[in-house]
Amino acid sequence: MLLAFLLLLVPLAVDSKLPPFFLGKINGQTVLNHHLNRQFVTNDASVFDDYPYLQVYNFTQKLDHFDRFNTRTWNQKYFYNPKYSRNNSIIFLMIGGEGPENGRWAAKPEVQYLQWASEFGADVFDLEHRFFGDSWPIPDMETSSLQYLTTQQALADLAFFIESMNQKYGFKNPRWVTFGGSYPGSLSAWFRQKYPQLTVGSVASSAPVNLKLDFYGNLQPPFDAKTTKLDINNFFGNLFNTFQGMTQYTYDGQSNSTHSDKTVRKMCQIMTNATEPDTVKRVENLFLWFNQMEPAGPDLSVMPNSYWDVIAQVGSGNLTILKEDGAAARGWMWLCCNEIGFLQTTNQGNNVFGTGVPLNLFIDMCTDMFGDSMKIKQIMSGNKLSQNYYGGADFYNATNVVLPNGSLDPWHALGTYKTNDNQNLLPYLINGTAHCGDMYASYVGEPASLPAARAFIKQHVREFIRYNPAVDGPQGSAAFQSVFFVFSLLAILTLQ
Repeated sequence: MLLAFLLLLVPLAVDSKLPPFFLGKINGQTVLNHHLNRQFVTNDASVFDDYPYLQVYNFTQKLDHFDRFNTRTWNQKYFYNPKYSRNNSIIFLMIGGEGPENGRWAAKPEVQYLQWASEFGADVFDLEHRFFGDSWPIPDMETSSLQYLTTQQALADLAFFIESMNQKYGFKNPRWVTFGGSYPGSLSAWFRQKYPQLTVGSVASSAPVNLKLDFYGNLQPPFDAKTTKLDINNFFGNLFNTFQGMTQYTYDGQSNSTHSDKTVRKMCQIMTNATEPDTVKRVENLFLWFNQMEPAGPDLSVMPNSYWDVIAQVGSGNLTILKEDGAAARGWMWLCCNEIGFLQTTNQGNNVFGTGVPLNLFIDMCTDMFGDSMKIKQIMSGNKLSQNYYGGADFYNATNVVLPNGSLDPWHALGTYKTNDNQNLLPYLINGTAHCGDMYASYVGEPASLPAARAFIKQHVREFIRYNPAVDGPQGSAAFQSVFFVFSLLAILTLQ
């Protein structure tokens, strides 16, 4: 088991014991923030130097939304961009995810939803997720404190935030639209499902809504028979996170490198290079090439592999020991172990990595990080409860939601593709694009399918904000279900 996990660990971050890709997320950041930072050359010292109109605040958030006797509160960080506002009570909310929010998703005018904010005259907010960045309900990450880190608490944070902002800024008959990509995309979809009365619509990009505990999709792409019969050795497994990251972000629009160089095409060129007959040497060449772009440490030829070094850092609940990268990784791992799954394994075995990364490896990780209260029984139970609560891909039910996914993104397998035009439940598979590719700025040479996909999303956002709560009455899943019940009852009475 220890050997298997040593194979799992990949090049470590410069100031951390953590791999650059950790369960599908970028070490120390959300997927979106990591890529947005790379897409544009900006002054990293302060986002406010680049975007002086951007404002940052804290607001008083509830610790526990589901215990009416618990009155404890904490400060949650949010960014506000009033640049595009026409005082028409159209509000766009970008949902923060599994890492710090730095404000760029509320400020960079090139990203898609901010272009729409400019066109529609929307106020823009970006809310940081509890237990990430500067938003700490409790100033530690002990297992006992992490009971307050759940998707349901995060959704309730969004609800209370919207209600508070409506009051603070005096929005009359507000029309909120939520946006999110990857895990925040899931939150955007679920928020529309669970709190439909607070928004008029949602865009949920690359949103895995099927909470699969044992997720081998990231390691089982559709290779042909020749590829899968390659003589792959154990060292190949040591690099699978590199292969995952390359596949997940190819052509996603994050930077010039993923437009043309850091792509699956380039990866395959290295791995099939006929001038290098040694397969292991090809893998080494791939790692050295990738390490130039995502350095694992000061020595670009070294790949440390210490399971217990990682556990010593991420297993601590002390923020001083964890530091920013470790805190983000621990929070994300808690969400995966406690609720959402997404544990990326090779259990099915039908992939180029063999069976070297089983589910049991991650079960051990969960237990070693969070203690004996987080064992297989608790992990499976928590995952099943959340899957039942949200409905998974097959039973996801909401109105006015666009759910774009990229066909190259392994996570698209956990999205929903159930279309319901009557409810404006609108999945959209974008051919030839990667994780959250629809969210970034347009670029020359982008996949030909992206402009049409963005136009589709924009058109439906336009339709969502045409709704006027004061004139059109109640709206959302609950309203639809009430109307459906009335018509069903009338049909039954007619048939009698």
